[in-house]
Amino acid sequence: LPIVFALPFVLLAFTAWIQQDHGLFIWFSAFAIIIFRSELCLFLGLMLLVSLTNKRLSVLKMLHHAVPAGIACLALTVAVDSVFWKRLVWPEGEVLWYNTVLNKSSNWGTSPFYWYFCMALPRALAFSTIFVPLGARDKRTLMLLVPTLGFIFLYSFLPHKELRFIIYTFPVLNIVAAKGCSYVLNNYHKSWVFKVGSMCVIAHLLANAAYSGVSLYISHFNYPGGLAMVELHKLVHRSTDVSLHIDMAAAQTGTSRFLEINPNWKYEKKENITPGDQMMFSYTHILMEMNIHELSHYKNTHKVVANISGVSRFGVSVTLLPPIYLKLETKLVLLEKL
Repeated sequence: LPIVFALPFVLLAFTAWIQQDHGLFIWFSAFAIIIFRSELCLFLGLMLLVSLTNKRLSVLKMLHHAVPAGIACLALTVAVDSVFWKRLVWPEGEVLWYNTVLNKSSNWGTSPFYWYFCMALPRALAFSTIFVPLGARDKRTLMLLVPTLGFIFLYSFLPHKELRFIIYTFPVLNIVAAKGCSYVLNNYHKSWVFKVGSMCVIAHLLANAAYSGVSLYISHFNYPGGLAMVELHKLVHRSTDVSLHIDMAAAQTGTSRFLEINPNWKYEKKENITPGDQMMFSYTHILMEMNIHELSHYKNTHKVVANISGVSRFGVSVTLLPPIYLKLETKLVLLEKL
């Protein structure tokens, strides 16, 4: 969620950077970095470095805006968030320490160094990926790629990787791809190569639309935790006394605070309780990962009231229409105390 909140301010900062409004760029950057996502110091910091290197911005002018912007944004986030957390805290500072210094983000899984470049970007940009190199022929768009690819390169050193972490770069890369498409279309009359290229530009837009539609269909199976919460509120009457334990697998797949819609129910996500722990038997309901061994702990105390499916894999078959099939399997189970 903080990534989504940060994205508009990143785009505003990026716009200010293109327009060389450095004061506004620094203030929007400080707001996005200090309050929402600390890793943006790499992305927006590289933009700032480009401006300093090109001498479009002096160090003194940078400090003139950066110091008050940093102090104001830090004071704002500490003041507001400390009230909600009921302790003195800078949330993004703690996140930065946890993920970078302690490198504990690796506890959530790791990917190889090349993952962002070889897996994430092609998946996000789809067929527009092939037009990025063509768009980079222009020096202006090439300058946009320097901080963008630099950010992805530097962020690749962090072992834990997720596509959402580099979502800020997608609008920039699409600008570069659009410039490549524009180059082809503007030269349509010059030769048959550009005529074929123009057809490819149009075809790639249609292919992207189809890809987005298929991805949307597949993605709605990726949040069994959210579906399980909806199912729980359907199955159990709102006046029932409910204490629900949500395990890590459910919490990572859509079980958010926004779905805790009954103020009289008790929702808990304690991570220090292992399956089969005595405390687990005190919950009226348990939302957990489908695991036969862990499920056996509750065979005499709880019953399965719902199986929540998710995508196991998908493939292509020319005998089907559309030619894509999904293999679903039970990802989560909802247990109710006997």
